[in-house]
Amino acid sequence: MYCVLLVAYSLMAADRYLFPFLNSDVRKEFGFSVPTIGLLSTIFTLGLGIGGLPTGYLLSRFSRKTVLMLGIAIFSGATMLTTVAAGFWTMLLCLAVTASAWPCWRHPCLRSRQAISSSTARRRLVR
Repeated sequence: MYCVLLVAYSLMAADRYLFPFLNSDVRKEFGFSVPTIGLLSTIFTLGLGIGGLPTGYLLSRFSRKTVLMLGIAIFSGATMLTTVAAGFWTMLLCLAVTASAWPCWRHPCLRSRQAISSSTARRRLVR
């Protein structure tokens, strides 16, 4: 299970970290100005922070696995829709939804890794 989480985390993290490098290509493709691309990046970053609020609520009500699966589904769907974005507003919406879903899978994924690491460390201490 941990390997699946690691692969999912790696693929999803690539989306977040590649966008700044692709800004010039996105700008040329859609004809966006530099301030417009800056706004898209800002909305994406704000979405990361704002997405933590509903994630905290969901984690207090549901299991980590449920929130993780929900986050992966929303993040993947919004990322797929980004590929067919026709202009600024659809791109903005897709990036905002993608960024808002990021905490839904990131926190449970990192928490699961921490639980696995601490249980492994405990087993080593017992020996």
